[in-house]
Amino acid sequence: MAETLKAPKNIDLDSKNLSQTWKMWREEWQLYADLALDGKNDAYKIMMFLYCVGDKGRELKKTLTVAGNTMKNLLDAFEDYCVPKQNETLERYRFHTRCQSATESFDEFLTSLRLLADTCNFGNLLDSMIRDRIVCGIHKPDTRERLLRLSDLTLKKAIDSCQAVELSAVAVKQIEPDHNVHALKSK
Repeated sequence: MAETLKAPKNIDLDSKNLSQTWKMWREEWQLYADLALDGKNDAYKIMMFLYCVGDKGRELKKTLTVAGNTMKNLLDAFEDYCVPKQNETLERYRFHTRCQSATESFDEFLTSLRLLADTCNFGNLLDSMIRDRIVCGIHKPDTRERLLRLSDLTLKKAIDSCQAVELSAVAVKQIEPDHNVHALKSK
């Protein structure tokens, strides 16, 4: 099976969100390395990594300081370049000011909140912070009111409730007849 796996595509070092691009690429690399390169030595893994990162990645490697010739140190050097140190206060500001737009589905809003929360270092408060941001940032006031009525609101209940409201709104639109009146002109 390892022989049929495709190596990850070259990483896009010009990405607007290099941090997120790197995280996704590194995850794909790690899966590939675990499945296809198991038992290979670090020198072989490093050569495969340099092949996979592409021309720009190899150019970048020449500018990085890599302590020792190990795969872990090479990955750490790329990590330091691609994922700059986060300003926790700024990341939390972005999270706390995120609101659902009128054209955005609830699932898109939730995914965005989860990605933003990933850099906020909320620890054990993660679920309650996402739940609270859903309540505060949901686009429809009647959905917010429904969520606020629940005294034992959990993240799962908030998600289920918002998804149910959105699904029922879609269903109602499908079953309601078209009430548009079209005028007839006679000669």
